[in-house]
Amino acid sequence: MGQREKLQVCSLVVLQFFSGFAWAVQRPQGFFVVLLEQHGFSGSAIGLISSLGLFTPTLTGPLVGFAADALAPEQRHRLFAGVALLKSTLQLAAWPALADAPSSRAYWWIFSCMCLQAACSQGGMLTEITLRFVGKETYGKVRLWGGIGFASGSLLTGLLAHHLGYSIVFLESMFVGVALATSVFCLTHASVSAAPGSEMLHVAAPSEPTSERSRRPSTKELLRFLLTPRVAVMLIIVVAMGFCEGIMQTYTYVRLQELPYGSSTIMGLSAVCMIISEVPFFYFADPIVRRFGIMPILSFSLLCSALRQGWISFLWDARWVLPGELLHGITFSIANAAVTLSAHDLAAGTRFETTMQSVIGSCWVGIGQGSASWAGGLVLHHAGPVALFQASALLALVSSLLPLGLALCDRQRPRCDAA
Repeated sequence: MGQREKLQVCSLVVLQFFSGFAWAVQRPQGFFVVLLEQHGFSGSAIGLISSLGLFTPTLTGPLVGFAADALAPEQRHRLFAGVALLKSTLQLAAWPALADAPSSRAYWWIFSCMCLQAACSQGGMLTEITLRFVGKETYGKVRLWGGIGFASGSLLTGLLAHHLGYSIVFLESMFVGVALATSVFCLTHASVSAAPGSEMLHVAAPSEPTSERSRRPSTKELLRFLLTPRVAVMLIIVVAMGFCEGIMQTYTYVRLQELPYGSSTIMGLSAVCMIISEVPFFYFADPIVRRFGIMPILSFSLLCSALRQGWISFLWDARWVLPGELLHGITFSIANAAVTLSAHDLAAGTRFETTMQSVIGSCWVGIGQGSASWAGGLVLHHAGPVALFQASALLALVSSLLPLGLALCDRQRPRCDAA
């Protein structure tokens, strides 16, 4: 591997790392929820900011992905860098309003900034950039650095917040925005022509006919593609998984704060446990998916999500959250990898590769986690965190039946065809 190829690999790893770091400090959940709570905002007010901050990318993510599919790779890289910088700047703009919290003026300024920040969605571009350079077989090995970045961001933020306060997330957000933009420009500089699906970064892609390369995807074709039964069912399951993940990401820290030893350090350590569990599942993602199949993996993931949330609801000591967080490798990592690789296969040859990843992200984060933040805020306000996690655990248990039923149907179909 030459110097240029090594720079490409390093740039992809750094991109994934800082993308995970950015999610730790830029998402309208986790530390940001605690920050707003400390400044006197109510549970319903926090839930509205979190939910709309997650709902907004539902619209903007697919639009950005659709636009990116019509761009050349180098233009796509520049779009990614611009969005990353704008996202960080908008979050930083919300910081001064905390001095006037919890006034209505401060609330609506923070609300506006975070909604605009959420609208700056990368639209699945990083996923497709990574898949283009390293292919399905190596995707998980590169993607796991996003988990390591998330753990690093969570742990560092927890430690810094303990000494400097939770407002440190604003400075960290600006730092990762600059880091992401710099990394993608390094990747662009190092890029030769990479073959889609090839692990050899220096191999040129087969040339497409000029008419195919210049033809822009149409919205009618996109809608027809998204409404095919296989894609539609996948999106429904992704929404259910996103909802359960949203409850855990948004309100676990709130639950821990009311327990003994519920410090910011424990919150950071919980993220470390999650990422430790991510590494093997991302690293071996491709063979696991090929061995067990998409639907069995998603069903088992939802079952583990029910178990994990039930455990959080029965905690008596915040330190005991750490063993339960080791299930994150199943509830998120392998499920996310399975959905990502399946979406890549479904969209192959349709010119909707980035758009499909954006729609998956919108269903998971926007609709799923967004509705979790909104509904969770209401339940938290009226019934408390214990009832919230018990209800979400029941929902995960019921939702696991859909992919399980589809897996059983898929298993019976070859037998029926043979008969």
